[in-house]
Order: sequence, then structure tokens, then C-alpha cells
Amino acid sequence: MKRNWSWMWFSLSLALAGCGTTRSVTKAPAAPPNKMQAQLGDFSALGQASLSNDGLQLVVAGDGLFKSGHTYLSHVGAKTVDALAAVLGKYPADSVTVTVYTDNSGGDAENLKVSQRRADHIKKELVKQGVSVDHVTALGKGDADPVVDNTTEEGRAQNRRAKFLITTTS
Repeated sequence: MKRNWSWMWFSLSLALAGCGTTRSVTKAPAAPPNKMQAQLGDFSALGQASLSNDGLQLVVAGDGLFKSGHTYLSHVGAKTVDALAAVLGKYPADSVTVTVYTDNSGGDAENLKVSQRRADHIKKELVKQGVSVDHVTALGKGDADPVVDNTTEEGRAQNRRAKFLITTTS
């Protein structure tokens, strides 16, 4: 029996040629490094700093910023906000949203008013230290969004806080 080698070579070459046309798998581009990663260390010195999808979040205990029942910054609180302004000054493209919370002592309306006044005082101090007024937003949230139960003094102390959300445009 005589074989037709040319026919077999032709079939084999077609089969092998088909192997080369398999779909190539492309990897999705790597996510760009978080722009805020480099700033994390600077902000960590001021409180609990972490990265989120929204930007860099810094949480500072409210008792470290304000005297109990008052809306003006304590001496230590003013120094903390001044240090925050200095860090923000290193990153002029950054904007900050200051959100201040209270515990649930007192009425809802009073807590909202106190927290807004505290947020406004922080904004005023940041602007006084050179942060652009257009880059600072102040929000008072009262006793909304507690991080822990308000039934103990320790829990209420944790709920009295200022949260700074730092975002960048560059």
C-alpha cells in the first residue's frame, strides 16, 4: 500500500497552523498605585489613617480636639489641626472633608449644632494655617453613625470623633 505523503504533510501543516491561531490571553492592566499611598505615613502620625476607595481617611478622637461640652478647639486640638494643615500644605492638590460626630448625650438638634460648630472651627483653623478655603468642607453629623454602642462612657468617647477624608485631584 502506497501512501500519499504530500497529502499527510498538507493535513499536518494545516493542523499545526491552527495551533498558532489560538486566542491570546491578555492581562488586564495593573491598577495604578493609589495616589494617596505615599501620603499615608504623613497622616498616620496624626491619628488612625487608612486608605479607602474614596481617598485617605484620618480619624482623630474628639476628646483630643475639644474640651467636653465646648465647640472651640482645645490647646492640644489646635496643635493637632495645625499639624494636619502642615501635612496638607505638602500636598496642595488635596482637598479635605471634615466630619465631626458627637455621642448621644443631649438632644439630636443640640448634638447636630455642636458637631457643626466644631467642624467649622476645624475648617477655620485649617484655612488660617494656609489651606485653601476651596479645599475644605465642614460637616457636622451629631450622633449619627456611631462606631460603637453609646451605653458606656468608653463607647461614647469613641463616638466623639472627627473624621477627615482627604482626596487628591492629581
